[in-house]
Amino acid sequence: MKKGLLVLAISLMSLAPTAASAAIWYRPYWGPYGGPYGYYGYAYGGHIKLDTKVKTAEVFIDGGFVGNTHQAKSLYLRPGRYNIEIREGGATKFVQEVYVVPGKTLHLKPTL
Repeated sequence: MKKGLLVLAISLMSLAPTAASAAIWYRPYWGPYGGPYGYYGYAYGGHIKLDTKVKTAEVFIDGGFVGNTHQAKSLYLRPGRYNIEIREGGATKFVQEVYVVPGKTLHLKPTL
């Protein structure tokens, strides 16, 4: 009886790592970086802050929707060149090409 319980306990312990990896593997993962608003933090990235009072305008980076201006007030991006576009009511209100520098914060003040 004890030998059977010992074999059962060892077999369950050996299956635990495979069950844990299956839980991670089948976890829902959608989006380019796994973040709720598109772009996610990067260790050597830069920071863009949107200073606007309008909260319902839509923010697009390189044509991809990021969120509205309330959700995407602070964006952490990898270094490089990006096209920032803000649309309100379906019409483009603000377009600017920016270059993100590591460790620096760029303040954008769109007039909407």
